[in-house]
Amino acid sequence: MTIKQYGGVFGRNPTFNNVTIEGTLTFDGDIDINSDLTISGNLYLPDNSKAIFGNNDDLQIYHDGTDSIIEDVGTGNLDIKTNGTYILLRNTDGNNLAYFETGGGSHLYWNGASGLGRKLQTTATGIDVTGTVTADGLAVDGDGLLYSASNVEMRGDANVRISLGTAGTSGANNNSNWIYGNGTNLRFNNAGGYYSWETLGTERMRIESDGNVRINESLDNITGTLTLNGRNTGNIIFQSGGAEKMRIASSGFVGIGTSSPASALELSGAATANARLTLSQTTAGLSSQIQQGSTGLAISAVGSQPILLDTNGAEAMRIDASGNLQIAGTGVGNNSNTITFKNGAVAIAREDNNLRLHGFDNMIFGVSGTSYPVSTERMRIDATGNVGIGEDNPSGLLHLTGDTNSNGAELFLQVNNNNTTDNLGAIHFGNNIDATLNTILGGTSGANNSSYLTFSTSNAGTLSEALLIDSSQNLLVGTTTTSSTSIGVKILPSGRLTLVTADSGTQYPVTFGRETTGAVGSISTTASATAYNTSSDQRLKENIADADDAGSKIDAIQVRKFDWKADGSHQDYGMVAQELQVVAPEAVSGDADSEEMMGVDYSKLVPMMLKEIQSLRARIAALES
Repeated sequence: MTIKQYGGVFGRNPTFNNVTIEGTLTFDGDIDINSDLTISGNLYLPDNSKAIFGNNDDLQIYHDGTDSIIEDVGTGNLDIKTNGTYILLRNTDGNNLAYFETGGGSHLYWNGASGLGRKLQTTATGIDVTGTVTADGLAVDGDGLLYSASNVEMRGDANVRISLGTAGTSGANNNSNWIYGNGTNLRFNNAGGYYSWETLGTERMRIESDGNVRINESLDNITGTLTLNGRNTGNIIFQSGGAEKMRIASSGFVGIGTSSPASALELSGAATANARLTLSQTTAGLSSQIQQGSTGLAISAVGSQPILLDTNGAEAMRIDASGNLQIAGTGVGNNSNTITFKNGAVAIAREDNNLRLHGFDNMIFGVSGTSYPVSTERMRIDATGNVGIGEDNPSGLLHLTGDTNSNGAELFLQVNNNNTTDNLGAIHFGNNIDATLNTILGGTSGANNSSYLTFSTSNAGTLSEALLIDSSQNLLVGTTTTSSTSIGVKILPSGRLTLVTADSGTQYPVTFGRETTGAVGSISTTASATAYNTSSDQRLKENIADADDAGSKIDAIQVRKFDWKADGSHQDYGMVAQELQVVAPEAVSGDADSEEMMGVDYSKLVPMMLKEIQSLRARIAALES
C-alpha cells in the first residue's frame, strides 16, 4: 500500500502494514510499525518524541529540547556494530571525538582531527596516553605496567595515595598497603607484611614489619654488595630527629657528630659521651671504649678486662686492670720485644730474659717532684759508660757530685736488718779473672750499733784481711786485736802505737830511710831489748879521720835548768835548742825563724862527749906516768 498525503493529519495511533509513504505525513500520536517502513524523505520527530524500538520499548532515540539521546532502557545491552573497518564519532566541524577500529585499537580525541589531538589509544599491549592522566583512583590488575617515555606524575588538589592490594571478598580492593604524598612528605604503609625491593627477580632490600632493615640479607641470607651514591661530589647524610647525625663526605671520610670530617673516621661531640666509641661483646657481657675528653684521649676496658694490642694474629702488648704494662713475645736474641723512640735512637728492649735501656748519646734519669717535662737530672750514663750521680759530665766509671751543703757527695751501703753480726756492705776490686782481689767491707760487731771496717787484699788468689778499724776506732794492720802478743801494727785512738814482731832473732819493727840514700836508721828489738839505730856503715862514709878535740865545744855547751810551760814541770838538766844550735847544730832540728818548735837530739852529743872523755883519759894517764 502506498500512502500519498498532500496535507492533513492522521488521527491517533494509526496502523499500517507494508506501507510506502510519499510526501510528508504528520502524526499527532504514536505510530506502531509492525513490518518494513520505507521512507524516501526525512522523518521528523519533535522534541521529546522518540523513535522507540523493541517490544518493551527498550531502545529509544530522541531529542529532549537540549540534547540528542540514544537510550537503552531495557535489561539487555546496547551494541553498536559495523561490518566496515571502523566506527567514527566526530563533531559537526569534522573533528574526531572517538575512533574505533574493527579488530584494532580504540582512539579518544581532544579537539582534533584524525591523528591530531589524540589523547588515548589502546594497543595490543595496553594503552598509550598523550598528556596527563587525572584520576580519582587507579587500579592495575595482574602484571600491568605504568609507562612513560618521560615522566609519570600523579597529582591531587590535596593528597595523593596509591593503594596496592588484591581483590577482597566483596570485590573491592584491599587498600591497607599504600604510598601517600601530601606535597611535603612521602609515606609508605604496609598493614602487616614487609617491603621488598628486587632486581632481576632477586630480593636486594627489605624493611620488616618490626622496622628492621635488611639489605642484601633477607630470610634466605642473600649476600651481595650495598652501594650508596652521593652523586658526583655530594655527601651521603644520615639524619635523626630532624638533625644530621652522620655523613659520608665526597672524600670518603665518615663523620659522626660533624659535617666536615678530616679523617677516615671522625667522631665529634660537645660532651665526653658524644665523642665515645663503644665496642661490646654481648655474649660475655664485655665492652670497651675509646673516647676524647676535655683532658685527652682515653682507651678503657670496662670492668677488669685488659686492653690488648695484637699484631699478626698474636698478642703483642696488654695493659691490665691494675695499670700494669706487659709486652709479650716468644722471640729470642736482640730486639725480641722493643719500644723505640726517634727511629731507634732511644729504646727499651727485652733481650731473652733481660731488659735493655738504650740511649744514643746519654741515658738520663731525672726527678723533679712534678710532671714531665719539668725534670731535674739526678743521674746519667754517658756514651763511654761512665756513670754520673749529681754530675752531668762524669770523668770516671762512677762519678758522684754532692750538692752545696756540708754533706758533699755521700754513698750509703745499708742492710735491711739490725743483727749484731751483719755484713753492712762491701766494695770489691777485681779483674776479669777474679772479681774480689781487694775488698772494703763494713759490718756490725757485738751490737747492732757497733761496727767495724776491714780492708782485704789477695796474695796468689787468696783473699785475706790486711787492715781493720774496729768499733773502738783502733787501727789494726795484720791483726784483729790490740794485744801486745799479736803480730801487727796497732794504732790506738789514745795515740799509742804498738809494733809487734815475731819472736825469732832481731826484728826491725821500724826502719827509717831516704828516697835517694835508702835506710838511715831503725828501731830493732830482740827478746829482751830495743835498740835505736842510726846509720853508721863505713860503706856510707868517706874522708874518714880522727876527730878534733871537743873540749872547747863541751865548754861552750850551756847546760840549763828550766820549767816546761805546758804543765809547769821542772827539769834540772837540759839544753835550749837555739843555744845548742850555735855549738852543735847536728844535734838540733828546726829553724829558729819557723813557727815549728825546735828540738834537740841528745844522742848526737854522745860522740862529742866520748871524744872529750878520751882526751881526759889521755891527760890523766900522762899525769899518772
